[in-house]
Formats: sequence, structure tokens, C-alpha cells
Amino acid sequence: MELASNFSLLHAKLSKLGFRDWNAVSEGDVMTGNPHTYSLFLRFLYHRFPTATAALIRKHEWFVVEHSDANVGVATVRLLAAETGETHGISGAQFSQCKYASAKVAMCHSLLRLLRSISPQPSSGICPERVPIAARTPKPLCKPAASSSQSPVAASMVDKRRRHLNSLRLS
Repeated sequence: MELASNFSLLHAKLSKLGFRDWNAVSEGDVMTGNPHTYSLFLRFLYHRFPTATAALIRKHEWFVVEHSDANVGVATVRLLAAETGETHGISGAQFSQCKYASAKVAMCHSLLRLLRSISPQPSSGICPERVPIAARTPKPLCKPAASSSQSPVAASMVDKRRRHLNSLRLS
């Protein structure tokens, strides 16, 4: 019963943020901990908070949001452990199993809290989506990845993700 109430809260939060792909989610997938379903939620959160995601990509050279469901889960488990110290009782490898639904719901809640804490909050009470485009101040673009101790592959992956985030249209 706890899983159902926690998912109900997550459902409300995701809907309020604009998640509309509910036809790709079934109750069975949610309750069994289907990794594709929870990766869908995690990807939505990363894309919903591009500024915070870009800040995390710049901060952690290993952090890249990938297309593979298992890799999104592994990266999120590692990110939450590094940023908040939360482990939720599962490893990245366990995320790819159809189990641990409660832990995956808790991960989604934790990721949302983390991304909200990093994202700049509007000073007025107006939600950013409702501010007229002419009134918005332009957001700075992500800086290119520093070539400190990164491998060329990691640097190119970070650079590719940075270019993708910079190309996103603000709504």
C-alpha cells in the first residue's frame, strides 16, 4: 500500500511538471518496478530541468544521461549517492531488474528534490512558463567541457550533451 501512495504522489508531481506520456505506463509496470518505466520518469525529470542537469554534467565528468534504460538508472543511482548521500537500497545493476519498485519511486522523488534545489527559483511568484518571451532574460549557454583529467571519449560525450542542452528550446 505504501508503494501505491508514494507512486500517487509521484504521479501528481510528474503531471504537474508536464509529463504526458502516461499511455506508455501501465500499473503493472509501475508495481513490478519495470526499469523502462522508471527510466522514462528519470529522463523526463532530467529534460524538465535542463539547467540543473547541465550543472550536474559539468560537475561530474562521468555523468551523462544516456538512451539505455539501464545506464540512466546506473547514472542516477551514482548521482544521488554522490550529491545527496542517498542510496535507496539498490545498486545500478539492480535498477535494471523488474524489482525494487519502492526504491525506484523514492529515487524519482529524490532526483526531483535534487534538480529543484539546483534549479534557479523565479524571484517573482510567476512560473517561468508563463513569463512572456520578450520579458525573459537570455540564459547563458553551457560552457564547453574542460579538458582537465577527462578521457577524450568522456570529453566528447559531455560536449555532445552540452550541445544538445544548448539547442533545447525554452518553453
